[in-house]
Amino acid sequence: MPPGWYLDQSGRNRWWDGAQWTADVAPPPLLPPPPPSLGMPGWALGLIVGSAVLLLVVAVAAAAIAIVRSASSVTSGRTATATSAPSRTGSPSSGATAGPVPQVTSSTQGTIVYSDDFTSAGSGWTTRKLPSGTTFSYGEGGYVVLAKGDLHHYAFSPFDNLLPQISVSGTFRTDASRPGDSGVGVTCDARAGVNSLFYEFLVVPGGRWFVEEGHGSIGSGSESTILEKGVAPVDAGATTTVTGACATSPDGSSTVLTLFVDGAKLAQVTSTTAFPTSVAGWSSDLVVFSAGTKPTTVVVTDFVLRDLGA
Repeated sequence: MPPGWYLDQSGRNRWWDGAQWTADVAPPPLLPPPPPSLGMPGWALGLIVGSAVLLLVVAVAAAAIAIVRSASSVTSGRTATATSAPSRTGSPSSGATAGPVPQVTSSTQGTIVYSDDFTSAGSGWTTRKLPSGTTFSYGEGGYVVLAKGDLHHYAFSPFDNLLPQISVSGTFRTDASRPGDSGVGVTCDARAGVNSLFYEFLVVPGGRWFVEEGHGSIGSGSESTILEKGVAPVDAGATTTVTGACATSPDGSSTVLTLFVDGAKLAQVTSTTAFPTSVAGWSSDLVVFSAGTKPTTVVVTDFVLRDLGA
């Protein structure tokens, strides 16, 4: 079928690029109702040819897509886009199964299990263009993200092993022209479809930093809530390293979240949201935030994933 927005088998509105599903539809703004350009004509076509049962399914899916980020979010009313990534599942459990939760005191704590300096264009990160117009590419000096729109843009790490206790670091050359309007960071991501859980560690140079909790697949209209925030000790245009640590308890009942910026510990907060029982551990992502009509250019020069339980 030709490229466009379609409902997939799980009832979500997703982008088909002609070969595969690439990104979930972003949710509409708080007000007014979503314009036709967000994919409503495609839905209407499906309604014409569908049965009464299909009508009910589509209505439920449309209601789910209408979820937006909470008013407390750094991007209230804005939306998220993401490269495609499958849910990574393991043997069902009560959540994470590693040993006692480590006390995270350093941004370099843990054993390095994956790293990339982006000098090889074949290292596995996406180079697709998102529906928002955002592009990811290997370029001079690193992994170049040209971000467009009032959005969070995610690139999923190609490292496939799931870990219950991880530390994720990204080093970024930020956009000097966008103080307070361009952000960089990392996430811990438990990919379990609609039951997904993720934590985002975002720094907006010349603005603020945020630790956020999100529910639902990244890019699929997921909700997020700020757990903690503060003034970012980073100027626009500076090179900065953002490290987010997610240490989940053995029974999966809580996760200790720690944010470091350039090695300095800025926040530590405990979430009591239960870890999804259908996945065996955390995946990791890069995230770039853009605001307004002017594109944001960020270069990622280094990515490091550590196992805190090793």
